[in-house]
Amino acid sequence: NGRINRFTIYSADLSKCERSAVVLPAARRIEGTADELSYDHAEKPGRFLVMPDPALLMAKLVNSSFDPSVFKVFEKDERRLVLTSDIMPKDPETCESFELISFSSASGIRDELESLKPGKVVPRFSLDPDQYYEYARSLVDPLWVGESVYLFKNGDSIALARKIN
Repeated sequence: NGRINRFTIYSADLSKCERSAVVLPAARRIEGTADELSYDHAEKPGRFLVMPDPALLMAKLVNSSFDPSVFKVFEKDERRLVLTSDIMPKDPETCESFELISFSSASGIRDELESLKPGKVVPRFSLDPDQYYEYARSLVDPLWVGESVYLFKNGDSIALARKIN
């Protein structure tokens, strides 16, 4: 698409803080000190699911944008971090935000989707690349024309959500 997704320069002489991240395309600069993730684990999702910008993850600045007393970890793997809360993030430009539609066991996901009739299903959890499209297509009827539904996995349960931003 021609846009820069991530651009990092390391220079001790020019640094204003210990760590910083620039969230693109919003061009928001987040500054702070490196901090390990200190979130509790959520068994069930709150009203909102958020995926912090990868720049915040790489710079270890997630805690500075997403208060650990408000957010909990819903899912974490090598590619993504999904936080959950009943409160929207203060700065929606630092993440992708989703609103919870329903929460189901993995075995009951098809029934949930039949009631929603989404036009597209987007799994947001680790899947073998060869299985990704086959799995997503197996959950959708070609005649369904509703809004896209995003799936987030937590153990044997799946949260269904719609994208906010």
